[in-house]
Amino acid sequence: YQRRVHGVSKCQELSIGVNQILLNHLPMQMEELKELDLSHTYIGKRGVICISDLLSSCPNLTHLDLSDNQLDNDTILYFVDKAKQHPSLNSIVFNSNLFSKIGGKAILGLVQTNTNITNVELEQLPFLIPTLKQRILEKAAFNRSKTMPMNTSLYDNRYSSPLVLK
Repeated sequence: YQRRVHGVSKCQELSIGVNQILLNHLPMQMEELKELDLSHTYIGKRGVICISDLLSSCPNLTHLDLSDNQLDNDTILYFVDKAKQHPSLNSIVFNSNLFSKIGGKAILGLVQTNTNITNVELEQLPFLIPTLKQRILEKAAFNRSKTMPMNTSLYDNRYSSPLVLK
C-alpha cells in the first residue's frame, strides 16, 4: 500500500490528477503486479511518468502495454531511464504513440542494456524510422535467443550420428 501511495504522491507533485480507475486496478501490494495494460487509458505523457516511477516497486512486472497514450520523445526518455534496471520486465508495447528517432534510439538503448527485454511491439508509429524499428526488433529477438535453453546434445537427431564440429 505504501508504494501505491508513492505513485499518488508523484502524481500530486507533478500536478496530475490521480486516475482513480487506474488506481483501483493496481494491487495493494505492488510486488504482486505481473502485467499492466495501460493501452487506450489516456493516462497521457505525465501519467506515464508517474507509472515509470512506480516500476521499481513492481519487481515481478513482466509485461507493460503503453499503447495509444500519445507518448513523445521526452516521455520515452524518462521511461527508459526508469526501466533500464528492471529485473523482470520482458515485454513492452509502444504501439500508436508519437515518438520519433530520439525515442526510438532510447528504446534501442533500453533493449541493449536490459537484456531481459525480449519482446517489443512498435506498430503504427508514424514518426519512427523503419530501419531503427528493425534494429530494435532484432535486438529483442537476439535477447530472446539468449534466454532459450541450448540443445546440449552432441547428436544430430535427423541422422542419429555424432555431430561433427569443424
